[in-house]
Amino acid sequence: MSAKGVVCVVLALGCALMPPGVRSSSSCHLDEATAIARRTEAIEVQILSKLGITELPQANFSDDHPALETSILRTYHAAVKSVNRRKRRSALDWEDESQDANHDHYYSKTNKVLEIRGEIVHAEHSYVAILADHRRIKAELGGNLSDIYQGELNFAFVPSHSQDKDAATGPHHVRIELLQVVAGPKGTRRMFVDGVDIDLATRDDVVFDVKRVVRQWLAEPCPNNTCRLELHIHSIHREEDSAIERFINGIMPFLPAENGTLQRQLADAYIHTMSHTSAPDSRRLRRRSKRQTLDGEYCRKIRGRNPENCCVKDLELNFRRDLGWDWVREPEKFRPNHCSGACPYRWSSGSAYSSVISMYNNLNPHASAKPCCVADRLGSVILLFTTGSNAKDARVETLNMMTVQTCKCS
Repeated sequence: MSAKGVVCVVLALGCALMPPGVRSSSSCHLDEATAIARRTEAIEVQILSKLGITELPQANFSDDHPALETSILRTYHAAVKSVNRRKRRSALDWEDESQDANHDHYYSKTNKVLEIRGEIVHAEHSYVAILADHRRIKAELGGNLSDIYQGELNFAFVPSHSQDKDAATGPHHVRIELLQVVAGPKGTRRMFVDGVDIDLATRDDVVFDVKRVVRQWLAEPCPNNTCRLELHIHSIHREEDSAIERFINGIMPFLPAENGTLQRQLADAYIHTMSHTSAPDSRRLRRRSKRQTLDGEYCRKIRGRNPENCCVKDLELNFRRDLGWDWVREPEKFRPNHCSGACPYRWSSGSAYSSVISMYNNLNPHASAKPCCVADRLGSVILLFTTGSNAKDARVETLNMMTVQTCKCS
């Protein structure tokens, strides 16, 4: 095959295999205004498609929208919190959503939250928090939870001012273990789920992965309806019992119980789940180590030197102003961004495509095809929306591959 034929084949394959989110965020050979208009149009179509909305909800730009329930707002904030936490943890090693552009990953994911206010039992050198049992999880989360691909038990340590002073001098390490408890005919079994050592000097959420447990409870009957989760808090060293007291006071204050008495309870704990209609093939999820990419921060640094080269370009869309949508309640706006700029061949080094292009450019310098600036890594956006007049119909959905994080020449 001639060099020209090789180039044509490579270009055809590249366009065919490029994920939809990547194609929609590219502005190859377009001026800036046209690129922004195309990107905005693509975002509108993608959101409606991912949510499965075939008829655009009627716009009503008055200020008399029905008030949203506290539970749905909590679900939205829990979903946003989870995404932000994953972003912080993935600074060195993150999942690239554009690498999993299969059918299941394209559509939106439903978020649900189950609030937990477990009772506390005090034992020597430890506390035990009895959390939600399987019956409550099944009743309140609902749906086919075998389709869940994320399930997290989340709570935060919020020390008082006096505890801050104690932490500066006293011991500040505790051990937390999450156990699954099953009471059967042969006695009670406690199975280890996860554990973590907590440094009270840090102010981070405590998160346990409970996806496997929740899916198991919904897939299999629980013996005698006795399955539950227990949180065991104890000192790493016996002399650190004072650290347990500070930790307990931070996450389990005294709250009114059903019988009117004050009891220690988890004040702000919940299980957050995210599910879809059919689980994606986990083998297609890949992680990539951190490398120099054309992300927003890098582009802002080099823009003064090479303002015309391929980079992430900021694009902010307001749902009401730019799309004419008032049925999206949160967020008010978001940044889908787009890719734009010239692609010198040296930026495409390291791929078979660039090797062929380089060879073809040497043979036919006046007829060479140029590489295009396209999205490399894509992030998600979380929407709280209503499609009718009833606020109880509000939903929280996670839409993947919606925000451009980095660009590349391809």
